[in-house]
Amino acid sequence: MSSNISQPPKKPQPHDIPYLPPELWNQILLSLDSTDLPYLWTTLRSVSHRFSQIVEKAVETHYLPHYTHISLIFPRRGPDMKLVHGSWVPLMTLKYAGLTPDRSRMILVTPETVKGKSDGEDVSMKELREARGMDEERMNGAEMSVAIGWKGALVPMSIEKDFRWDEACGVWRWKVDWKALVSGFLKAKKEHRDRLAGRRRLKR
Repeated sequence: MSSNISQPPKKPQPHDIPYLPPELWNQILLSLDSTDLPYLWTTLRSVSHRFSQIVEKAVETHYLPHYTHISLIFPRRGPDMKLVHGSWVPLMTLKYAGLTPDRSRMILVTPETVKGKSDGEDVSMKELREARGMDEERMNGAEMSVAIGWKGALVPMSIEKDFRWDEACGVWRWKVDWKALVSGFLKAKKEHRDRLAGRRRLKR
C-alpha cells in the first residue's frame, strides 16, 4: 500500500557537497555575516575533514588578524574585595602579531605604551613592568574580554594565559592556541546570551 505522506528532506552528506577549489570556498565563507561564525565553527566545520580545513583557513586568514578584539582588565582587588595590588594599571587592548611557524598559535602583544591615569601621558610597558609591578603573575591573572567577528560586544571569558616578556621590543607576548580561543569565545558568548535571556524572562 502506497503512502502519500511526504518524506522529510534528506540531510546533506559530505559526499553530496560539490567540489570547489579551496580559494572559492574561502571567498564564499568570507562573504557571510559574522553572526554566522558559530554555525561555521560548530556545525559546518564538523561536516568533513575538507570543510574543517576550509573553515579553519577562513578564520585563520580573516577573522584572527582583522576581527579579533581582546581587552585585558587589571582589578586591584580580589574576590573578597581586599586590596591585592597597590598600583593602578590601565585597560589594555592586545594586538595581533601573526601566527607561530606551525600556525597552531596566534601571537598577541601588548602595546608599547598606554595612557596614564591622571595626566593622560603615555606610559611605557617597560615602566609599568619595572615600577608598577606588572609581572607575569599579574599579566596572566588579568580578566579578559573577547569579541571575534564584525559585530558583537566584548564577552568576558576565561582561558589559561602565558605571557612572556619581550625585552627587545618592550612588550608582553602571548602565544595562544587560537582554535581553543575561538571555541572558548563561542561558548562564553552563548552562556552570556543565555544569562541575559534568563534575566529578561524573570523581569516579565
